[in-house]
Amino acid sequence: MIDKDNKSIMQMHDIYFAEIKFLQNKNTLGEVNLNVEHSLNYERNCNDESLLRVTVTTHITSEKNQLELSLVTVGIFSIDDSSITSEQKEILERINTVSILFPYIRSQIAIITAQPGLSPIQLPVININKLVENCTQH
Repeated sequence: MIDKDNKSIMQMHDIYFAEIKFLQNKNTLGEVNLNVEHSLNYERNCNDESLLRVTVTTHITSEKNQLELSLVTVGIFSIDDSSITSEQKEILERINTVSILFPYIRSQIAIITAQPGLSPIQLPVININKLVENCTQH
């Protein structure tokens, strides 16, 4: 049974990993220092303006080229904006969508890197507000 009183005005219609690339080079031994970068992209559906496609690209590299991982995560969202302001809608679209996608990203990276001879990469919890702010300034 759906609790109509607690139903979110934002809906996620789909989530998928559009691209997964993982390279591992075991020629260099020792501790692996990682560099993690994210980029964000927001696109309206040209056939249905109520749908928003949010793409989070995560790129992880190591200092000594021991590994490289690239993950492109796509979520399709819509918002029933009849009861909110345009400012509230923008916050939901830019921040909440990315917040919803991030647990899937963290999990997928841990699964991909759970390989023999490699410790799974556990991305730390991050400040999504800061991430969105940093990605939109570039």
